Order: sequence, then structure tokens, then C-alpha cells
Amino acid sequence: MRRYTNKKDEVVEVSQEHLETAVEIKLQLQEMSPSRRVVWSKHRELMKQEGFENSDVNEAYRCLVKDYQKKIGKLVPVKKHADMVSTSKLESIRNMVGEMYQEKRENQIVLRDLNKAKRDLADFHTIAEEVRDAMLDNCVIEVPEYAYKGKLERRENELVVCLQDWHVGAVVEGVYGNDYNFEIAKKRLEKMKEEVLYYVKTFNVNDVTVIHNGDIIEQISMRPTNQPFECEFNMAEQINKATRLVIDFVVSLTAYCNVELGLTSGNHDRMQSHKDSVITGDNVTAVIYESIKTFVEMANIPRLSLIDNTDYNYSILKKFGKDTYIKFVHGDKEKQADANKIASHESMDNVELTALVMGHFHSHKVIDRNFSKKEIYFGSLMGRNDYARNFKGMSDASQGVIVVRGDGKIIPIEVNLQIN
Repeated sequence: MRRYTNKKDEVVEVSQEHLETAVEIKLQLQEMSPSRRVVWSKHRELMKQEGFENSDVNEAYRCLVKDYQKKIGKLVPVKKHADMVSTSKLESIRNMVGEMYQEKRENQIVLRDLNKAKRDLADFHTIAEEVRDAMLDNCVIEVPEYAYKGKLERRENELVVCLQDWHVGAVVEGVYGNDYNFEIAKKRLEKMKEEVLYYVKTFNVNDVTVIHNGDIIEQISMRPTNQPFECEFNMAEQINKATRLVIDFVVSLTAYCNVELGLTSGNHDRMQSHKDSVITGDNVTAVIYESIKTFVEMANIPRLSLIDNTDYNYSILKKFGKDTYIKFVHGDKEKQADANKIASHESMDNVELTALVMGHFHSHKVIDRNFSKKEIYFGSLMGRNDYARNFKGMSDASQGVIVVRGDGKIIPIEVNLQIN
């Protein structure tokens, strides 16, 4: 038996016979439609005529039918389907990338001086169109049964998983024993999952906050020299693959704990090629967030939730326990030598911080400031590369976790992931 969640948040089980009938009706409706689209209200009506009262028109049910259609080998290949469909590019963009982000971009364009920003709306449409195509190639994500376990009760300790600087799409070959590409990234993240679960069990944790703290993709044009030649995917594919990595990571953890996910943006995540052309909030992180948000809403996993920082996605400030405040920023706007970073952020946010957590510098260190407040830097999934070699930055690939104890004390821990 398979299941989906209806609009009343009720879990509905459907039989194999139900799914087989649903797929056949879907195929027939597509065959009759010039646009190859299914009118799901008509689909539900026909299902009722066949004796199945528990069909629906919502996204969860439609994905369930499509997933089964793929499983039995009756899903029309994306390229073939695209040839059959005649829809406008703008409509396709809105469907695949999300109307919310498109509207946000339109509002930004109205409010900002395009000449000063040196940007044209068509540039975003081109990127969005490529993202749509990449998503179409991998638009079915299977959710394992264990993900639907009920939410766990809160315990004394919490865990923060600090992910950053994945640079999905980057390629490193033989830099002091380090290689990196998408397949190696997946291997290192599998090891990271194992390490996270070790700390979950060791510290008896039920609640885990996962923060990806920027530079989730490599980008392809922020440096005009050799960067495009050191990437294995174009920007749209980088976005798509990074999105799937994040979803896979957090869904896997829900088998053992409650997971809250947050994303911040780094310098590699910007849409523009030059930092002086950046429009605030116009970045890859916004696209990935909306994609993951759609997945979370459709999958309706009880133990998985999102931190909403869409108003300003360059930072996350979160309270743990009674009064432990930790702020997460990528670090590209920070100077390592500045001893007053924490004080500056406290003044801006009107809160007393326990720690300021950063990535960007591709190495791990903890600096104690006044009153035991900490600057915490975590390393990159990519590890040492040709760019780092220029300034002798030879750190291993790593990520990090922070244990937040019940008494408010924190324990930052580096997780070494140096495997090829």
C-alpha cells in the first residue's frame, strides 16, 4: 500500500489497483489533450466512475501517481514530452522555478535602478529556463517510509549541523592528495551523515538544526579566468544537484531525529558575475529554498521543517534553549582580523550572542572573544584546491557540528571528511 496526505492533512492509503487505474486514466487524458496536460478534476471524476473514491487533485496525490508511473516504466521521457507540448517560456519558468520567486524578482526590478544595477530581466529568465530543464530531468524524488514517523519529544541537548562551501560543480584534481567532483561530494556527505548520527546518539539528541551556510554551488562566471573550465556542470545543473543533495541529507536524518533546515547565501551563490552588480536577495539560495519549500509542503514529513529567512537570506539568527543565541553568516562580508565582529552583530540584532558561525575561509578554527563568546569557522566539503594553493591554504575537506547543551554551553566539533 502507498499513501499520500490530502488537504485535510489526513494520510490516505491507496492500493496497487488504484494506482494502476490512475496511471491508465492519466495516460488517456494526456492522449486526448493537445497540451499533453491532465485536468485532475476530470481525472478524479473518472476515478470515481471506476469505483475509487479516495483519489484527489492535490500535488501529493499527483506526485504519487507520477512516481508509480515511473516505477512501472510508463513515464514519458522528458525530451519526448517537451516535443509534444507547446507552452510559452514564461509559463514554463513560472511552473518549474516557482511563481513566488518570479514575483519577487519582478518587484525588485520595479523598485531598483536597472541601469545602475547593470542587469536585465532576460538574464534571470535564461537561468530560470535552464533550471527548469535540469529539474525536469530529475523531477521525481522518492520519500522513504521512515520519513513519516511522528515528531519526537524535545530533549535537553540539541545539535547544530554546520554545512558550508560545497561548491557543487567544482572539480579538483590532485592538489596535495585532494580530488573533488560531484561523486566525491556525495561520498563525503554520506560520511557526514554517519558522523551526525554518532553525535545524535552520543549526546542523546532529538532536535537537529541543519544550516547550510553559503557557497552551495561553484557558479561559473564570478571569476573571468579559468572558473568555467573547472566546473563539471552548468549553473542550472549545479542548482538542481545541490537541491537534491540537501533534500537527501535532511530526509535521511529524519529517521532518527527532528530536523529544521536553514540556508544562507554566500558569494558563489550570487546570480551576477560581478559582486558590484549584486541585487540583495537575488541569488541561487532563493531558488533552492523555494524548491525545497515546495518539496517539504508536498511530502508533508512530520519531522522536517524550514527556517524562513527569505526577507534577508544572508544570515540566520536562532535561539537554542532558554537564551543561547547563535548567528550564522557565510563570512565573505567579514574580516578575519576584526576582533569586534560579534559586538557589531549584537548591536545590529539587539541580542547577546553566544557564537558567530562562518564558512567562506575553508578551514576550521574557534576564536574565544570577550566573555567566552566564540567566532567559529568551519571548513569546506571541497577541500584544498588550486585557488587555495596560491595562499597556502591546505586544509582537509571538513564540515562541523555544534552541541548545544541543556545548560546553554556549546561544543563546536570539526568533522574531517578527507576521502576521495
